[in-house]
Amino acid sequence: TAGLRGLLLDILHTLNGQHAANAIVNLKTSFGGGKTHTELAVYHLFAHPEESMRVPEVRALVKEAGLDAPPACRVAVLPGTNLSPTGRKTADGLQIRTLWGETAYRLGGREAFALVAEEDAHLVSPGEDKLRQVLESVGPSLILLDETLHYVDKASAITNNIDDLAKQTVAFLRELTGVVDSLGNSMLVVSLTASRMDQLSPRAQDWLERMEHHVNRLAHPCTPIEGTEIHEVVRRRLFEKVDENAAVATANRYHQLYKGTAGIPGQYVDAAYRDLMRRSYPFHP
Repeated sequence: TAGLRGLLLDILHTLNGQHAANAIVNLKTSFGGGKTHTELAVYHLFAHPEESMRVPEVRALVKEAGLDAPPACRVAVLPGTNLSPTGRKTADGLQIRTLWGETAYRLGGREAFALVAEEDAHLVSPGEDKLRQVLESVGPSLILLDETLHYVDKASAITNNIDDLAKQTVAFLRELTGVVDSLGNSMLVVSLTASRMDQLSPRAQDWLERMEHHVNRLAHPCTPIEGTEIHEVVRRRLFEKVDENAAVATANRYHQLYKGTAGIPGQYVDAAYRDLMRRSYPFHP
């Protein structure tokens, strides 16, 4: 889709040091709007570049960006549904309690985590200076935050002597967006909403509004599937092959029918609608 191509091109340019567009991207989708596919495409392009470059469309996209291969970078994926706000113990013996601890660890292992270890232990967001140290220490970075609201809502039950973990996580998002935006060689792709709002607490909408307020100051909204693209997505998903000659013939027949029928609204007689019928075949839009 145009949205996915544009996003991948922006990330390719930015991680190559060109900072072509907003370094913060807020994925805005309805259910079935391509969010997961977009995140998977972004992840595999940079975490598994050799395998990704076997796909002809990917090779063409990378070439369009003026590159021979995706630029090397660190990739951190933080899925809000999988992360526990009570923390976890890593295989190498670290106790990680927060989203900033996880981000640092997944980007740069023990060394990067050490930069925010104290703030992680005290459940206090580290601030922009510490986060800048983390990102500068690991170099070009791609951070994918998914189901963020789900994590923040769970974190509201964890408190320290000063605040609760949800408020500190929202503060971390504000600080992280500012740092990523200023560096010029890193990207943050974030999906704030939760796929199952009915599973969240009554305060979830308030947390979402707070996060959107901070993130959208610097973020570029990205809609992976726009309007009529959904027809071709459904067609590709359900059919291995579609007879394009039949699609053209069918669209032309409908077009002639509509042109010869009194009272049909103008948009359905337009050539653009004929093209939409062709791209929707064997379905009617």
